[in-house]
Formats: sequence, C-alpha cells, structure tokens
Amino acid sequence: MKKVIALGLAAIFSASAMRADQQNWNTANTFLHFETPFQTASPERVALFNTEDLRTKHRASHNGDVQFVVFGNQNTNQSDAAAYYMPGGAESLTFNASIDANNEGTNSVVTYWQGVQGAVTQAQVSQGNFLNIARATSSSAATDLSIQSDPAGIPVLNNLGFVSNATGPVYSALTNNVGGAVVAGDFVVGTGVTGEYAPFDLTGLSGLINNQQAVIGEFQIDTNKNINIMRPWNFGVGYAPNVQFGSPVSESAFVSAITPELKRSFWAIGATWKQLLSDHNDKGFFLELSTALQQVTMNMNLNENVVVPLVAAPQGSDETWAASWATYDTGDLVAPQTMTEAFAQEAWLYGKVDGAQSVTRLADIELKLGYQFICEENVMSNMFAGIVIPTGNKAKSEFLAEPIVGNGFHFAIMLGGTQEIQLDMGSKTRWSMRSDTSFRYLFQNTQVRSFDTMSNGQWSRYMMVWPNYEAEQVNGEVGQGSQLRNYTPGINVFTQEMHVTPRAQARINEAIVLEHGSLKAEFGWNMMIRQAEEVSLVNDWVNDSVAFVDASNNSTSLYNQTRTIYNDSYQSTPVAVAAGDSQPFYNYASISASDLNLDSAASPAVYTNTPYLALGYAFNEEKSSVFSIGVSYELSATNGYINDWMLWGKFGFTF
Repeated sequence: MKKVIALGLAAIFSASAMRADQQNWNTANTFLHFETPFQTASPERVALFNTEDLRTKHRASHNGDVQFVVFGNQNTNQSDAAAYYMPGGAESLTFNASIDANNEGTNSVVTYWQGVQGAVTQAQVSQGNFLNIARATSSSAATDLSIQSDPAGIPVLNNLGFVSNATGPVYSALTNNVGGAVVAGDFVVGTGVTGEYAPFDLTGLSGLINNQQAVIGEFQIDTNKNINIMRPWNFGVGYAPNVQFGSPVSESAFVSAITPELKRSFWAIGATWKQLLSDHNDKGFFLELSTALQQVTMNMNLNENVVVPLVAAPQGSDETWAASWATYDTGDLVAPQTMTEAFAQEAWLYGKVDGAQSVTRLADIELKLGYQFICEENVMSNMFAGIVIPTGNKAKSEFLAEPIVGNGFHFAIMLGGTQEIQLDMGSKTRWSMRSDTSFRYLFQNTQVRSFDTMSNGQWSRYMMVWPNYEAEQVNGEVGQGSQLRNYTPGINVFTQEMHVTPRAQARINEAIVLEHGSLKAEFGWNMMIRQAEEVSLVNDWVNDSVAFVDASNNSTSLYNQTRTIYNDSYQSTPVAVAAGDSQPFYNYASISASDLNLDSAASPAVYTNTPYLALGYAFNEEKSSVFSIGVSYELSATNGYINDWMLWGKFGFTF
C-alpha cells in the first residue's frame, strides 16, 4: 500500500504542476494535428483490457482477447481553441473600415512639409529622414519645397545632401537618374550640376504618400498597430480607397466584431483483437490488430456582432456594388455584407468558415507483433513492434478548422510495451500497477496547407493580391469596364501543396488497477509528447510573381510590399499604369520565397496530460468477460492542443 500511496502522491503532484487555463501561445496557425484516438497506450484503449483474470484464462488455453468500445469526445475552452487560428491568439477581433478618428485612435495627421506644394508627392526614406522634392514648372526651373525637420520648421544642414544651409533649401541643380527631358509637372531633386532638371525615380524610397488632403502639408496615415483591429475590405466587405478606382477617396463605413469559438467533437466505434501465438503460460509471441470507425465534426462559430452595417455603393457608381475579387463583374459572385458572409464566400477556395464540417472514416489500422517475456501471478512484461496503416483523410485546407480523421494519412512505425506488477493480493482483493508505453514515428506525405508571409504579418494570406504582373497590368488599369479593380484573394495563392512530416510522438500510461471479485476499477494518468511538424513546399515558389495590392489614397499605385491586414501601410513605390512601364518595380515589390512563413502551416510541439477513471464488472464465473465505462480529461498548458473530455463504454472477453 505504500507504493500505492506514493504513486497517488506523484499523480497529485503532476496535476498541480499543470496550469488550470491554457495559454494562447500559438497564434494564426492554419492547421492543428489531433492525435488518433484509440491508439496504443491511450486510456480508452488499454483501460481494463489486460487484467489478471484475463491472463488466468489465457493459462487455460484461451489465447484470444477481443474488445469493442463506443466512445465520444468534445472539447472545452472553445474560445482558446479558436484563438489558435486567430491573429495574436485573440479571443475577439474588430473589423473597422474607417481610418478616421472613430477608429479607436488608430489614425494620425502628420505634417512633413511646408510651403506651396499643390498635389506634390511626399516621400520618406527608410532612415526616417525626408528628401527635398521639387516640382518642375518648366524644363529649366522648379519650385523649391522646405523640410519640416523640427518643431520650428528649420531645415537641417546637408540633410541627405540636398540642403546647403540651415535657413532654407538651396538646390545647386536637379538630378536625372531615369533619363529623358524634363517637362512641367515632373517631380525632381537636386544633383550638383546647376541648371539641369529631370524626373526623379522614387522607387527606392519607402512610405510614399500622395497628398490629397485639403490642408497642404497635412495628410492622414493609417497608423493602426493593434492586430485585433482589421480592415474588412481585405476580405471583400466594402471597398478600400483604391478599389473604387477613379472615384473620390473614401472608405465604406462598416464596423463588426467577432468572438469566435471552436467546437470539436467526435464519436467512434473501436475494436481490438489480440491473439497469443503460444500457450506456454501466456509467454511467447502475440499479434494485435486494432482500428476505429470515427466521425469528426469541427464547428467554428464566429459569433459576429455587426455594429455599423455596410453602406451602399460609392457615389457616382453606375453599377450595384459587387465584390472586388477576380471575376466579380461576371455576376457569378455576390458581395459579402458581413464577416460571416466573407468567410463563406465562393471567391475563396480555401481558409473558409462556414458552419459545422464533418468527416466519417476508418481512423487508421494498428498492426503489432509482440513478445511476452514474463507472465506470472505477480508480474507481467512484454514488448512489441508495429505499423500504422493510414485510412483517414488528408488536409485540404478548404476550411480554416477542418475535420481530420486519423493521423492525417501518415504511415507510421511503432515500438512499445506493457509492464505490470502486483502490489498487494489478498483473498478477494488484488492491487496492481501497470505501465503502457508507445513510441511512433510518422512519415512524410503531401497535403494542402495555407501559410502567411513573414514581413506582412499574421493573416496576410487573406489580403488581396495580384497573382502576377500581367494580371496587375490588365486588371489595374483604367477603362477595363468597371470602376472596381479585379483582385485575387490572397488565400487562393498562399495555399499550396506541402510536404508534411509529423515526426515522433510518445505516450506513457501509468495506472493503478483494483480487482475485487467481479468489480474492477482503474485510475490512470496518461502523458503524450509530440514533436512539431516539418513542412516544405512541394513546388518551388515563383519569385517576381505575387504582390500585395495597394489600398492607399494613391490613384496610380497598384501594389504595396509593406501592407498588413490591420494597417494599409501606404505604398512605397509609385507605379506607372501604362502596361510594360513598371515590371522591374513590380518584381521588387513581389513576394519571394524567403518572405514566406511556412511555419504558420505546421502544428507545434505539444505535451498533454490525461487523468482518467474506469469502472467495470465481470459477468462470467471466470470473471474474464468485462463490461466497463470510463471518463478522461486531456489538458494542455497551451492552445497548441485543445482541452477535451472523453466518455467510453467497453465490452471485452477472451476466447
């Protein structure tokens, strides 16, 4: 009994070490690998299936064991479960189309210039300093502008080499780094040769703003840094300033909030057959075959609350407002009016949220060959090697939280064993301690996964993109039959076939078993540890292809390499609309392979603890046919795995 008490204290200590609430450490991941239930060393599989009464019957030449198990599962902490897929691990998100003062202070009015400048383009270099930029009034003259470099508005001496004194900008000349004659209206800067003027290529700068504000020198920038506040026009709800091309700059009024919850549940029928290949007192080789028919349901509920409904079409539009995604003008797509509709829209091929999704399949087949070394009344020990034959389904990423039966269709190999020792045996009562272990390695297969980019942040996969330069040129120009531009949903581009390797996983199950006549009970503690998945693209990413669409107040800027889904990050590169004029600039702003965040498509490493209790009753005289019921609760310290409970009913017998 001292050993029993010691084990109980160890279990209590393990429980106290676990946090009561999950921590949302994993954020914006696109896939979560759930372990196959009813696998070797899992509570519902091993509980009360290997008792001393069964082994006694084995010694009477009854060499086969069978069990049938009906079990079901549902997760708790549904907000934490949904947060695994949300930016920043947030349990609520706000979608606000406005960048004005009503948007929780996320706007900013900044004065960078002073002087007469009209509609001059403003530029900021990456170091945070500002260039003196002038606008040519003829082929030989330019209107000087001054820099607001400090509160007094005094230019800094030799700021970027273009200011020659501390009282005002003095140009020695204007540069020509693109060639061609200067004409009135060109933007120019000084070089050092007096009297020469030419247009200046601004594509090497960042933070470019086209000033269209009423107050000269002041313009609004979307400075939102709160990842929990997003721009709904990224999802096709409403329109960004650049979406209604040729129309006055404005944003569609729309405010909505979601508090997503993820409910995961399943039911299953499992069966195990174990056959001893020797009748020498239960020693020798044995075979074991096990599988389960499982139905998994995933239901992501956005719980949307629309605060400000979407307004009507922009003024001056000659058509009913439609989605800004590709093929919108064919009439095949209906523009979403809410975020709930946006996540279910037909324009998205992947990453959708559209009610409960279910899959019913056979959840893998385990085949083991083992050897029983010892089988006495007070001690038992065996080991096995085996394989896992995949029969479930692979990830397709059509839905943000998709149901997967089995281990994702990965083939695996297994090693493990069972050891049991009698702790106390009286005339009617027997106490024993059992340990089940299982190690498996899951091999690589090919699945479809979605991923973000590194510099553009979490959920960047949902932002609108140009799939290639040709699409940007054709669908970004004026005169294409609509005031709205044709875009491609980023989720359709940032979802690819990937090599996925789950790697290693181990389970350890420690249990105390009580047998008192026909009554049986088992209390156990199960631990599972799993490596993070390794993922890589099946097909090489094509550089100089995909680029994020610009959404700033710039009528000629078509793409933006610095955008995020919560901040429009005004464009760094002015782009000529004419076809063929800007491909090198487009290529510079496009997404390269090094920009991809493939880890966002992988399940993280995880460690879980599962306490459980099973109670049973033996029917026949030999007490070897047992009906039992059990309950377990799996918990993890992070949302890299969801907390859930499981109930099961089991009938096992020997033959």
